[in-house]
Amino acid sequence: MLLLKQRSHYIRQYWRIENSQHCVLDVLFKEDNSRITLEDAVENIALFRRFVMNLRK
Repeated sequence: MLLLKQRSHYIRQYWRIENSQHCVLDVLFKEDNSRITLEDAVENIALFRRFVMNLRK
């Protein structure tokens, strides 16, 4: 029972962080609306957005 509670806690924590990061990226950078399609460009802009997001913190 304790193992299940711990696992549930870690899963909820992971998704809390993931969802909050996604929310920031979508609201500030409109990441979901991005029309960038070139593979390297997508990776580069994603890295840049996360870099700026970390600077903002």
